[in-house]
Amino acid sequence: MKRTLHNLSLLLCLAAAVLASSCVYEDEVPCPCGVRLVYDMNMEFADAFAAQVDDVTLLIFDAEGRYLDTRTAQGLLGRAGGSRMELGDLPPGTYRLLAWAGLCNEAAPYALLPAPLVPGETTLSQVMLRLEGVRQGEHGAPLADVWHGLLTDFTVTALTAEMATLRLMADGQQRFTVENIARGETLMDIDLIRYLDLMRLDEHAAMPLQEFLDRENTWNIILLMGTDGTLLTIQINAWILVLNQTEL
Repeated sequence: MKRTLHNLSLLLCLAAAVLASSCVYEDEVPCPCGVRLVYDMNMEFADAFAAQVDDVTLLIFDAEGRYLDTRTAQGLLGRAGGSRMELGDLPPGTYRLLAWAGLCNEAAPYALLPAPLVPGETTLSQVMLRLEGVRQGEHGAPLADVWHGLLTDFTVTALTAEMATLRLMADGQQRFTVENIARGETLMDIDLIRYLDLMRLDEHAAMPLQEFLDRENTWNIILLMGTDGTLLTIQINAWILVLNQTEL
């Protein structure tokens, strides 16, 4: 029998920014964040999300499980980086995320209940997926694949930061570190100049590194992290670096 329901993993994505400015501050304000959706509980022993999943419906609940909002994305199949889903600007807080994928397929005989979902009233425990077209306990048509994932304790807090820096020197030893002060853990510690050089656009490749560092005055750095705090990817401006277990 072909398996119909598949499990998804949802990984937290954090965002930060490094700016050449005259101030240093961190504020708990709404910030861009997202999740990476992974389908690797399969016999391929690899993430098959981009190859098999074309749409995602993501339900957002508060820490007590009350429904807040829905995010949807379609046309993900085969798209580079399609396994990352933006959540927009979420205020600081703790959330629960429920993902269903495959529901937008016209051939998918499923209904998400209750309908409609009522913000502040519908609870996570009330949400269910119903198989439509059942007659006398039987469904005669083929069942379309669906994927399901749940992430609890999705915490957004002070994820956006603007940090001042002096002139970045091509031959300098500047390092970029991200720490979890509460746990006493270093989440990332990298050679900043090396990564800025590595991830500049091709159109700037011939430019001397020092000139490149002097001309660019804003660096948008997005960190994609697993729920265990493992750093998965680094995005600097337009480039994304996917990490493995090698040393940063």
